[in-house]
Amino acid sequence: MNTFVLILLCVVAEITLDLCYKVAATRAAKIDDRFVTVLRQPFTWAGMALWLVQTLLWVRVLQTTPLTVAFPLMSLVYIGIPLASRVVLKEKMTWRHVLAAGLIAGGVALCAAGGADL
Repeated sequence: MNTFVLILLCVVAEITLDLCYKVAATRAAKIDDRFVTVLRQPFTWAGMALWLVQTLLWVRVLQTTPLTVAFPLMSLVYIGIPLASRVVLKEKMTWRHVLAAGLIAGGVALCAAGGADL
């Protein structure tokens, strides 16, 4: 599978697992504040399963790609998580969030354009 596709799958998995953890934590907080209540939430376990999948994909990426190339692309999660939180969880985004996401996107583009030619 194409390395770029694997990295995008890692990004999507990270965004999704963070949404799972947020849903689990929110639901657990409505019950009580004990940690064991979070562990009883199915979304906690879905997040953990996605973490395992993401880890395996990431190791595969690192077998063929320099970390200096792969890691900056993973910072796309800093764009995806706020956007997904806005769309899925109906959380608010300020203009600062949007500006920060734009700056991160610019940084990722610079790193991706540079490749591994250091």
